[in-house]
Amino acid sequence: MNTTTALHAATATPASPKSGARACNGHAVKDTSGTSLSELCSLLGFPAIAGDDDMRFLRRRVKAGQWVYATSEPLDAVYAVFAGSVKTLLIDPAGNEQILGFPQKGDLLGMDGIFANRHASHAIALTDCELIVIPFNELSQRGSAATSLENWLFRATSRELSREHSLVGLLGTLSADARVARFLVSLSERFAAAGYSPQSFRLAMTRKDIGNYLGLTLETASRTLSALDAAGYISVDQREV
Repeated sequence: MNTTTALHAATATPASPKSGARACNGHAVKDTSGTSLSELCSLLGFPAIAGDDDMRFLRRRVKAGQWVYATSEPLDAVYAVFAGSVKTLLIDPAGNEQILGFPQKGDLLGMDGIFANRHASHAIALTDCELIVIPFNELSQRGSAATSLENWLFRATSRELSREHSLVGLLGTLSADARVARFLVSLSERFAAAGYSPQSFRLAMTRKDIGNYLGLTLETASRTLSALDAAGYISVDQREV
């Protein structure tokens, strides 16, 4: 196996799951004890919602490398990341990937499937994760608390879109160094919001993923991280920043 082939094999996204693949591909998916409505609101960074104190949501454990959902699958639920990191992406018929984002603690995923009631993208766990399962179509049956939660979910989705727009709007005008720097600053801010250190953290994604997300090649992303390290702006050791 030549170097290029070996690198691709080590970094490529696993093939999209067929029906039932998530249950039998060697990565167990386990539902655990529920998360309360107040805990969910706290995770999303919103005030608590009064009423329906008995409303609870399952937490689903997903192993690193495990698919959460795939494009065109029925939208049974949306998810809030309780712990870990996920990668969302599109894959065209030729197998080319475009990474859309890296949801982590306090972020939502799956909301892009509400319009068609089917998932509009793929999601795969970058690390071992715990996801809060939110059965979106059932919320309307739970009264005023569910209506308030729907509003919070839409606000959280708007927050994610604002983040994406602020980054995409800069990609066409920034140099490679500035793109990578802005990406790291964004990660730092999100880690801080989630209660983690904003100054020292581990990248869940590969450098190839970073390059794909920022419109850069793997080589350029790696070279830029090394240059920022050499210039003293950051310190990089493998995935530790």
